Amino acid sequence: MTSSVCSIKYIHKKIKIQNFSTTSLVLLVLFSSYMESIPWIHADSTGTTNSTIQSFSNFTCAKGIGNVMLTGQYTNGDTPYRVIFLKMFLLDENGHTIATGNGNIPDIGAHETKTFDAITRFSGNFSSCTVQIDNAIPK
Repeated sequence: MTSSVCSIKYIHKKIKIQNFSTTSLVLLVLFSSYMESIPWIHADSTGTTNSTIQSFSNFTCAKGIGNVMLTGQYTNGDTPYRVIFLKMFLLDENGHTIATGNGNIPDIGAHETKTFDAITRFSGNFSSCTVQIDNAIPK
């Protein structure tokens, strides 16, 4: 038995949550490690970048008429892609998602920098926006 399985069983015994199976704990651990590996970038509603990801730059998020447009640059790593799919999130002042949108980066080579856009239909107020790589198709 691996140490992660032993740890999960130990956690399961310690938290004593009714109807919370070991399988659920395993899925939670796997999902958590997956979420940590997804590149995120963050900006406030004035367009100020709060990025910790080096591959995104010149990031802005601007409110339009009935939409919010996220624009920036993405510098790719070692793998060329036919397309990189982006998922955009608008957040309220409490960090809750209030709208989502999509974008993509087509045909990007290794170490190439390209401009990208993502858009969502939204006409209310928001505090910040975030984008992550949702999926990618390698060349």
